[in-house]
Parts: sequence; C-alpha cells; structure tokens
Amino acid sequence: MDEHLYKYLVLHRRLDIPGLGRFLIENKSARMEEGGKLIQAPVPVISFRQQAVQADKQFYDFLAWEMDTDEVDAINRFRDYTEELKTKAASESGVELKEVGHLFIREDGTTEFRAVASPHELLPPVSLPDGIIFEHTASMPHALKTNETDTNDEYTEAEPASNNRWWLYAAILLLIGIGIILFYYA
Repeated sequence: MDEHLYKYLVLHRRLDIPGLGRFLIENKSARMEEGGKLIQAPVPVISFRQQAVQADKQFYDFLAWEMDTDEVDAINRFRDYTEELKTKAASESGVELKEVGHLFIREDGTTEFRAVASPHELLPPVSLPDGIIFEHTASMPHALKTNETDTNDEYTEAEPASNNRWWLYAAILLLIGIGIILFYYA
C-alpha cells in the first residue's frame, strides 16, 4: 500500500489520509550561501498538515487502478490500512511511511512528522564564477553583480552584424522546385 500512496503523492503533490491529515510536496526555494558565492537549487520537500480531510473519488479510482481491483475493495483496504497506520503512529516508535517519512502521534493528540531526506538535498551547491557575486537589495532582490573594474577589449568590440539572407535560400529552393515541376509535366 505504501508504494501506491507514495506514487499518488508524487503525481498529485498531495495525499489526504482521513483521520491523520494531508501530506504535501512543496518546493523549497533556491538559496544563497557563503556571502553570495554558492547557489543551492530549489528542492521539493514533503510536509504534513494535521487537519480533517477526506479522500476523494479521484484517489480511490487511482488506488483501484493501481491495485488492480474494484473501487469498493480498494476503499475497504485503504480504510483498514488507515486504521493500522493510526494505531502504529500512536505507539512510542511511531510509523514509517516508505519514501515519505516518520509519523508520530503524541499523547496530547498532535501529530509530528519527520520527512525523509530528499535525494535533491544531497546535490552540492553550485559556485558562481569568479568576479560574479549575488547581491540582495530592496530595489533588485535577485541581482548578480560583477566585480570587474577593467574591461576586456575582446568583449567591448561589437560583433559584425551577420547577413540575414534566409530569403535568398528560400527563393533558390522555390525556383528549383518550379523547375522540377515544369520538367516533370513537360
């Protein structure tokens, strides 16, 4: 059952489990490290919100399709799984949902969730090239600034404008095509 729930969560970015709450996949935005020299890519993270939810028909259709059974059987199996999940989550060790995280229900009724580490979080940050730093200001919150004071002559010279003669090639192909048609029907 865990693999079906995880697949639904990944595909729909949301999974509602009645009696427990809602799992969401949210994007953690990119961030800068070490004074604007390293960029960490945005990563998807799994979060949990304890709230009253109900599974919808789309979820049950998906579950029935994945389990290769009818919808009534899928609903019953999911209900049994949910009850088992709540019982295990209320125990001291909690319950681990494969590929999602660890879920605990405390004595006061609140739910604690610890997501598994995303493989995207293991990616190293990317360092900016020398001479370029990230500068955050109120007027330009995402500005890259160069530290170069001297200019290189190779970059200051303008590139010669390329001759844009695509129409010439099109006209030649048109004439060749007309010539072939005239030769074929003559």
